[in-house]
Amino acid sequence: MRLKDKVAIVTGGAHGMGEAEARVFAAEGAKVVVADILEHEAEIAAADIRAGGQEAIAAKIDVTSEAEWVSLIDKTLATYGKLDILVNNAGISGSSVGDPDGVGLASYNRRQPNQRVPWHEARG
Repeated sequence: MRLKDKVAIVTGGAHGMGEAEARVFAAEGAKVVVADILEHEAEIAAADIRAGGQEAIAAKIDVTSEAEWVSLIDKTLATYGKLDILVNNAGISGSSVGDPDGVGLASYNRRQPNQRVPWHEARG
C-alpha cells in the first residue's frame, strides 16, 4: 500500500477521472476527500469507497472560490489532521464551455477555472 496513512484531496472527484483517482488512492491506503461541486455525487462516490473498506469523506467545493478552498482545507485538517496530497482534477472542458464566438464577460469568467484553480489550491 504505497499511500498508507496519507491524506488526499481529489477535486472533481465525483465522476470520471477524478473518481477513478480517488478510488486508486483509497485502494493504495490513502484517506480520501472526494471534493466536487456536485455534492450529492461526491457523497455517493465517497460512500462507495467506504463500502469497499477504505476511508473517504465527501466535500462540496466550487474550485473558483477561495473561501470554499479555505473551508475544504479546514474540513480535511479537522477530519484527518493533515494533508499530504492534492489532486487538481476539477475543471471545465468540452461542450460545457459553450460557443467560443459568443464570449461575454460572464462566459469568459466561467471558462477561467482551469487557469485560476491552481492559484487557489496553492494558497489553501
